Amino acid sequence: MELQTKQPPELEFSMPEVEESLTAYLSAIGGAIIGLLLTLLVLAIWNGGTLNFTNISRVNALDAGLTDVAADLETVNANVDALGERLIVLEQESGAVAALQKSLVELDASLAELDRTLSDQGIQLGQLDTAVEDLQVTRRNFDLFTAALTDALAQMETGATTAQSESGGASQRTRSAPPTTSASRTDDRQTSDSKASTTETDSQASDTAQPARPLPPPAVVGYAEVAP
Repeated sequence: MELQTKQPPELEFSMPEVEESLTAYLSAIGGAIIGLLLTLLVLAIWNGGTLNFTNISRVNALDAGLTDVAADLETVNANVDALGERLIVLEQESGAVAALQKSLVELDASLAELDRTLSDQGIQLGQLDTAVEDLQVTRRNFDLFTAALTDALAQMETGATTAQSESGGASQRTRSAPPTTSASRTDDRQTSDSKASTTETDSQASDTAQPARPLPPPAVVGYAEVAP
């Protein structure tokens, strides 16, 4: 049995077709390049001889804005640095502020204590004024008592002087009279009368020496320690 083998088909390839295809491809590429160049030429003519399509004024304005932004950024950075330094200083001063607050609290407490002390001193001064008034009343009473005692002593001295003068006159009369029984009796009677008058005068003087009213009880002065 004979094996039947198929022969591969022959390639149909011809040089003229290849040349035509290559020519068409190169023509298309060349046309595209030429069209691009023509387009660029038209655009250059339309744009004033340049291919820069950007707006110069807008670009300059944008550059100026960016410059201002950069300057502002530098200013902000400087302000941030200054703020940081200020915060550091404030942190350092926080201790002093706390100490000042503590001192103010202590000062308030001291002022309150001073107010209480002044109030206590005012009360003590009022008590002292009352005691001084009582002492003044006692002094006036003592002055009255002293005046009455002085008057009584003066009256006693006057009575004693009168009695002495009367006794001297009676003794002189007794010496000049004759020594008779009736005269002696008369002298005894006069002597007894003078003694009685002297006794009565002494009793009147002692009655006068007594004060008109009893002395009031002495005022008690209370001394209180005054807070410094």
